[in-house]
Amino acid sequence: MTDSLSHHELASKMLYHQPLLECIAEQQKAVDDAREHRSKEPAYEVLSQMGYMQCRAGNYLKGLEYLLEANDSLKKITNPDSTRTEGAVMLLGNLSNLYTRLALYDEAKEKNTEAINLCKTINRSRIADLLRMRAIIYEHENMLDSANFYYDEALAECANIENENHRRNHTIVNENSRAYFYIEHPDYAPDSIRNAVDALERNLDKYPHSYSTNLLLSGRGHVLLGNTDKGLQQMEKAVELYRNERGDEDLEFGLRMLAISYATAGSHKLNKLYPEVTALHDSIMNRQKANALLGKDFQYRTIELNNEIELMHSKLQTTRQHIIYIITICVLLISSTIIFLFFRRKQQKQLLQQKEQSINMLIADRISLNAQIDKLNSELSQRSTDDTPQTLVNPLLLEKDNEIRFRKIFYELHPGFVEKLRDDFPNLTAGNELLCMLIKLRKSNDDIALALGISRESVATARYRLRTWFKLPKDVDLNEFIQNR
Repeated sequence: MTDSLSHHELASKMLYHQPLLECIAEQQKAVDDAREHRSKEPAYEVLSQMGYMQCRAGNYLKGLEYLLEANDSLKKITNPDSTRTEGAVMLLGNLSNLYTRLALYDEAKEKNTEAINLCKTINRSRIADLLRMRAIIYEHENMLDSANFYYDEALAECANIENENHRRNHTIVNENSRAYFYIEHPDYAPDSIRNAVDALERNLDKYPHSYSTNLLLSGRGHVLLGNTDKGLQQMEKAVELYRNERGDEDLEFGLRMLAISYATAGSHKLNKLYPEVTALHDSIMNRQKANALLGKDFQYRTIELNNEIELMHSKLQTTRQHIIYIITICVLLISSTIIFLFFRRKQQKQLLQQKEQSINMLIADRISLNAQIDKLNSELSQRSTDDTPQTLVNPLLLEKDNEIRFRKIFYELHPGFVEKLRDDFPNLTAGNELLCMLIKLRKSNDDIALALGISRESVATARYRLRTWFKLPKDVDLNEFIQNR
């Protein structure tokens, strides 16, 4: 770290200019400082930036963990005046965008609303961006009327930005976004396509980051308007820029738009482009399926965690009521005993001893119940702070009911297979057994990954470990070895 910049500030300057892994390594130092309370920046800003970097690197689960930790840190701030609006809004915006990618649209809109409300009370300069993000959420849900409404709202909000340069830049970005919307959904408002093309060409050189997309979609607009030659030339140029400047998802989008336009024009170039479009599209779709699976798993885990916490709260409340009831009984009993002993002390020695024994038992019960309260409090605290997901998704077949059903059917299909496997390799885990069972069923790596809720890379790693445990020579195929047992 330099004398003037913190690790967080240095990582921010490196972003977009240095390799992403180097930025993440520098930001990790900032995270360590924040967790040890050595950072001059708020913890939520540091954690939010790490979450954003992890998402850019494709590590969406890690990104989600950091963003949720940042959100928890933000919620702990008791004095709203101490909140740095820019950092808080970026956190909520990043979390909303990630939820959108994971198809968790309700959660995305909730965080987007929080960010908008925060801007309304402190600083309105980011509201236009947030309204545009809300439009994108609705566009992902295919709720085009709502998307169109918020694109218009975002553009109108730009007029309220005081700084002239910021107002100009936000206006350009939101004009572009609305134009993209009309061209990507040409049947929604066909009369708006001409104005959309004009807006994109007017802004072509005003915002360098959007140049290639403006070129691509204005070209697509020309094709839709019948100016096919000009449109295709622009789109071909834009796709080449995408190859050099953008990632796979953007390139797939550009190639898909170009392929659709070739098909519309009846161009023979479609035959050459089609294999590349198909291969890249399949790759992106697999990635989107994995993201959707991650989102559903996160949603399931959240519901389960909330149910468990609610159940523990209920148990705690019930136990507290029992304690109050017993304390009340003890107080009443002690009071009655004292009064009774006051009048009949000499005559009722034996009864006194019995009552003292009863009191001791009641107190012992109270001590026992208090111990239960402490245990429940400890479990609740542990659940609330330490139960953070540590893997991409829990194996779906390892959930109790599903595993029982799966194993029952498998045993009927392949009697003796698992027993022989256990005899020969006693150190195999339940997860290893499930992998072997799926291989025995001749499932592909893709099928295994979906069945177990893990990535293909994790399947490959698990298969490698099986080869090691089975001590297979290099020329022996793992599938054949298992299927021939």
